[in-house]
Amino acid sequence: MKQNFIFVITLLTIFSIVNAFPRQFYKRDTIFNPCTGSPDTITVTITPDPLVAGPNVFNVTGTLTNGTIDTGSELLIQLQDDAGEVIGEPFPFDICANVTCPATTFSLQKEIQVDTLPAEEYNIQVLINDANDNTLACATTTVPSA
Repeated sequence: MKQNFIFVITLLTIFSIVNAFPRQFYKRDTIFNPCTGSPDTITVTITPDPLVAGPNVFNVTGTLTNGTIDTGSELLIQLQDDAGEVIGEPFPFDICANVTCPATTFSLQKEIQVDTLPAEEYNIQVLINDANDNTLACATTTVPSA
């Protein structure tokens, strides 16, 4: 009887210790979805994931079915608050500096330097705009508060 009691106490102690460990292996992937009303979809991944203060690399790929990337088209990466207001300065990049224009298929890798991240929930928006600032493709994600 005494051995069973010791076994039960040991087992409960082990379960309590294991349950107390934080879930360090749970990784929240940043998943980008098409923006509402976006003419085309693009695939976006970031490294490191999730976004950190400091250097971050965005990989943006896609094929446009509505419109073409011409001279003056840009990749625009921006952080937004819940109200849709841009946080800090957006990060514009000339697409034709890396892709032969005109083009409908693209694969871009751009590094941005984020000074500080908001403590509250924010959105990351990645847009492909033509020379007239019309959106050709867009992807967005919401990052929960830290």
